Amino acid sequence: IALTGKPRRFEHGGKALDNRWFTLYAFRIGAPEQKRVAVIFNDISAKKIAENQLRLSEERFRTLVTASSQ
Repeated sequence: IALTGKPRRFEHGGKALDNRWFTLYAFRIGAPEQKRVAVIFNDISAKKIAENQLRLSEERFRTLVTASSQ
């Protein structure tokens, strides 16, 4: 990012961060020769928990439907 000037968005988290998840937006600031980068963090842990709970619920529902259709 510092070399190319191309900003980047990504998610990172998990056990290494105490099971917290963040979106990160990294971008170059200042003149290109300074090679400085700023990073904005946004905590999305609650969203990741909700997504996981929904996934587990859908898996249970599929299992129930499959078992009841047999």
